[in-house]
Amino acid sequence: MTEKTIALSVSTAAPEQKTNQTLEILRSSFIVRGADLAARLSTTTRTVNRHVNRLRKLGYRIDGAAGLGYCLRGDRQP
Repeated sequence: MTEKTIALSVSTAAPEQKTNQTLEILRSSFIVRGADLAARLSTTTRTVNRHVNRLRKLGYRIDGAAGLGYCLRGDRQP
């Protein structure tokens, strides 16, 4: 395996894990900017948006506002 292949494997591994990390960060803060989430997850703001949308589809209420950030509103809804 080449270095490029190894790096690609690591960067695309376990999107569910990154989604769970996104949830944990949102739980630990009142408002989190997308850029800060991206930095903590070592990813892009576009990917953060995908993780947030995945959490919303799972029933989590997450508010988001441009320039402010994301805010988790309570626990998962059925």
